[in-house]
Amino acid sequence: MGNEYEVVAYEKLRHFKVFLNRITYRNFHIHSAFELELILEGTGQLNLRDSHIGLTPGALVILNPNEPHEIDAPDGVLAVIFQVSQHFCQDYIPTFRHLMFHQSDVSACFSRDDALYQRCCELVCKASLCYLREEEGFDLGCISYITDLFRKLVGNVPHEVLTSQDRNKRKKRIQRITRLTDYLDENYLSPVRLQDLAELEGLTPTHVSHLFTDYYGISFQEYLNNLRFEKAMTCLRNTQLSQVEIAESSGFSDPKYLSRTIQKRLGCSLREYQEQMTDSGGAVPYGDQSPLEYWYPPEDSIDPIEAFLKELR
Repeated sequence: MGNEYEVVAYEKLRHFKVFLNRITYRNFHIHSAFELELILEGTGQLNLRDSHIGLTPGALVILNPNEPHEIDAPDGVLAVIFQVSQHFCQDYIPTFRHLMFHQSDVSACFSRDDALYQRCCELVCKASLCYLREEEGFDLGCISYITDLFRKLVGNVPHEVLTSQDRNKRKKRIQRITRLTDYLDENYLSPVRLQDLAELEGLTPTHVSHLFTDYYGISFQEYLNNLRFEKAMTCLRNTQLSQVEIAESSGFSDPKYLSRTIQKRLGCSLREYQEQMTDSGGAVPYGDQSPLEYWYPPEDSIDPIEAFLKELR
């Protein structure tokens, strides 16, 4: 899971990336790109700083660069993750990098049965399949679909182009919160106090507390517990570790506290989850990457997207 600030790497096509992801839980994090999430299967909830979006099949969400979001889906959601750099088409549309959407739930701007909404979902699928198949001319195909998609989003989803003053203010805020979350990622095994973060930034503990609440919509302690939960789930892959060892390896002071967190997130106790892992030989559903998140390889991503696209038609 690592750093909660993710710089998107564009390995195949400049300024654009697609992958299929099954997610159970993902702590609050931000990306350096626009991110669209099209839900193919499952249900869950996307939590933003001041709102919550229900994730059901056919839901389409757009997230601004550096917009904190958390995914909570105990039974798992299968989503096409579609990331577009702020620098996409910068020679032709220099204001694109300063674009900010005010509504993340795209379906709130349309009806789910609306032909235009279905066209947006179709464009996500077509661009994704074009990218994943990587056939001759796929780069031009992707660019065509992406520009058509954003033209429709800009025409129908409330948005603004940020001023230079707003951009600078936003940049400083992101840099500060990133330093704080980097510190937590490096020190989550130790008792971490608000005072420690305050001293890091030369602020008061109250100011730091408000930073977390204002930026993520949750308290500093909730953020830290969520981070430790993610770390604990990685430790649980080792079925030889005791509950005490798992708690210590993830920063929890008490296995009972960890068990309550797992119960809240996954609907089962720590012991029950360990038994499931033992019965499966340490394997996790949908692959061997993480109990909470699995990235499908390209060859396994095409069929689910094609199946969803056929349903749209």
